[in-house]
Amino acid sequence: MAPRVDNGLKGWCYIFVYIWIVLNVLDAFWLASYIHASADPNSSILPNSSLHRSFLLDDFLAGIGGLGLGVVNLCCALIYYWWLLSSPSKLAIFGTVLWVLVNALVILPLWLSLIIFPFFGGPIIVPIAKQVAWNHRCDDYPMYAVLEGRSYHDSRSTPNVAHFFQTATKLQLYTYSISDARDSDVWSFGLRRWDAERDQIPDGLYPTLQQVSYNFVENTLSGNCKNSNGSSASPCLVGTFSPDPYVDFSLALFPNIDLGLHQGSQGVAGQLPIPRESKRGHTAPLPANATQLRAINKEWAFKDSAPSLLLKRYDTDAGRYQETVLQTVIAHPSDCTKLKVCLNGVSGGIPMGAEVIAPLGLIMLRQADHAEQCTCTCKELRGYTT
Repeated sequence: MAPRVDNGLKGWCYIFVYIWIVLNVLDAFWLASYIHASADPNSSILPNSSLHRSFLLDDFLAGIGGLGLGVVNLCCALIYYWWLLSSPSKLAIFGTVLWVLVNALVILPLWLSLIIFPFFGGPIIVPIAKQVAWNHRCDDYPMYAVLEGRSYHDSRSTPNVAHFFQTATKLQLYTYSISDARDSDVWSFGLRRWDAERDQIPDGLYPTLQQVSYNFVENTLSGNCKNSNGSSASPCLVGTFSPDPYVDFSLALFPNIDLGLHQGSQGVAGQLPIPRESKRGHTAPLPANATQLRAINKEWAFKDSAPSLLLKRYDTDAGRYQETVLQTVIAHPSDCTKLKVCLNGVSGGIPMGAEVIAPLGLIMLRQADHAEQCTCTCKELRGYTT
């Protein structure tokens, strides 16, 4: 009878070990996915809404599941060392010196990882991953912008601004700001100041489109341009946009202005194309060859997070996405009022063409909302929804 009892216990031990290994592998996969999604939410194939719901779910998983698995791993570690030290004959398998080295350099760190990371892995690794993303995500882009929203505690006169940097030199070139001119339905995103001398700004990075107006009643936009030679500003851009559910833009350029917009996006020669009234949720047609921009994810503005989107040029004829125009990174790890955005432009255009500046104003508005919300503990703002 005794051998049958021993075999039964051994069988249950094998089952427990298999389940224990599977749980730890699944937890490691989940933790890696969570860290990756936290530092680079735009790279996931899941909709942004699913990612942000998973972030909220993480608090529960880390608090309950992670703690439970960590306690189980602690018990397993104690059982392992009790088993190993219970009989001196087991030390002879490797020899005392080798056993000490293997346990000190391999097994002990492994046990500590299995005990600590199920519960503390997110809080330990996510801040590091976010800092790396903030510092290096835009390294392959010609420019990046830091959108800085006004915090809840700032004066109402403090502007919501976007600082533009050349990636190669980290030189701040100029600053834009957004304002509503006392009309909450019409907002303006325009050049506020120069932060570098003109000869320090490469021609391709010069912001020809220096003012964009957004009409949120009709979901239309228009822009004024000034060439790099300093000529007076004149109307040069019209378009439509849809802020939800998918962010998309349709942009048409007045052909007499060299704005750097993608070739084929101009209107009728000598005539400024005027967009027809648009309805929320879709873009009213402009000229058939207007530049189309579209975010790849459905939702991009959230209650408790900074705006998050990957905006690409969209080929309506082929029905597929083209090159990346811009993408948000993350909010600054230690300052939620700041959001970094990598800027690329489109093939055949310039990094600071209308495809970049026009969407940035809309992103700046959402970041301004988030900056105020994330710096305030008052209940009325905590109930803010986009």
